[in-house]
Amino acid sequence: MSSRVIVLLACLAAADATAATKCQTGTADLIGDTTKAFTVQVCNLFGATCYVNHVETASSDCATKALKIENQQCALFPILSYKDNDRTDAAKLQVGGPGCSVSCSGTNCKFSGACVSVQCSLGGEPATYAGPAMTKKGTSSSRAVGVTDTSAADAFVVNTFASIDDVSGSKTVLLARTGNYVGTYARGGSASGTNTYNYGELPTVAGNNYGPKACPSKTALVSGVTATKEELRMCGGTGKWVYFGAANLLMDKGMYAKYSGNSKTGLGSTKKNLNNIPFLSGNSGYQSGENMDDLRAVYLHDGASSADVLMTSETITPAKSSGMATQDIAGTWRFYTVVFYCDKYDRTDLTTCPAENRKMFYVGDPNPAPAFGTTAGAISGVISGGASPAPSPSASPAPSPSASPAPSPSASPAPSPSPASTKDADGATGGGPMVLMTSIAFMLSVAW
Repeated sequence: MSSRVIVLLACLAAADATAATKCQTGTADLIGDTTKAFTVQVCNLFGATCYVNHVETASSDCATKALKIENQQCALFPILSYKDNDRTDAAKLQVGGPGCSVSCSGTNCKFSGACVSVQCSLGGEPATYAGPAMTKKGTSSSRAVGVTDTSAADAFVVNTFASIDDVSGSKTVLLARTGNYVGTYARGGSASGTNTYNYGELPTVAGNNYGPKACPSKTALVSGVTATKEELRMCGGTGKWVYFGAANLLMDKGMYAKYSGNSKTGLGSTKKNLNNIPFLSGNSGYQSGENMDDLRAVYLHDGASSADVLMTSETITPAKSSGMATQDIAGTWRFYTVVFYCDKYDRTDLTTCPAENRKMFYVGDPNPAPAFGTTAGAISGVISGGASPAPSPSASPAPSPSASPAPSPSASPAPSPSPASTKDADGATGGGPMVLMTSIAFMLSVAW
């Protein structure tokens, strides 16, 4: 065997060492009655059925260990991380939390529980599937913005897998279609050499994490944690706040969001800022005290804050949740989000969306069940799962539990965990939330 072939095989082996299992079957419920770990709500606005699994899931286990999510549905995904990344020992299961980390010894790589594969159906016979990718900006590691042709050559950096990251507050990630891929907002990490991979961050909404009970350390062993599985789904800093957010899956352009001001007699006539809303991302604002149960609507502006209002949500009515029995005021510890999205799923110009395809989807943080729907009423109080799934097109085809609990602020929330986070006087929280696998044919041509 020639030295070129030996080098080629070594390269392929290195790639295989970090190849993520890509499940295309799964179950609608990964939580069941016994799973005790930090969980994230995954909401599917891709336009077809999607599957999410931990990258080390055995292919033979996909049917029972991958999460299946129909279009316009949300489901809970447990972040199953293990001490020393030893997934073979159930006694080492940790509380877990967001953020993908990879540890390699030679070609033997281990992944934390937030490193996931995503596969969404593109239809066809046989069916083809979209994986995660980020729009490409030349040789930069930053995401390209204002993309008008997703079919252009080199329009995307294809991700080996994805990361569930920066979910503080909303505890939710969004699946959206960009071209023939599942859109990622930013590059999460990469490596080259012995192990070659890159991963992108799934879209979420910036904010802060509050709940009726403080989160244990993400590295704490589940066996030693007294919190119930429901409490882990809702945990956070125990300061009493409510958040209202907006996410932009609508158009790849500058947009701005606001929400209704305080009012005890119906919907407020004034508006408060939520900040800029980048594509595949979102921002939020907060209220405390007696203002938490005020009625709110969310407004999306077609450009800067002074631009015309393009879309207005239904009125959100905060209500007390049976899962949060210690609420004195409705809305306490809740995170309500309006997702603005485009249901022209096969568009190639991401900067536009026809008026008839502009839609809204309502998402609340898990409390403790998933909370979502096509109406604002679906995220008020304990009502959840209010949407009926849209048909999956056949051919045509969208808290960080830190080592110590978040402080309980008396006047203003703790800083947003997002690195780019900012706040303004209106209580708005801003901030948003690669290596291509070389083709075998190309490597063969080089080898010979």
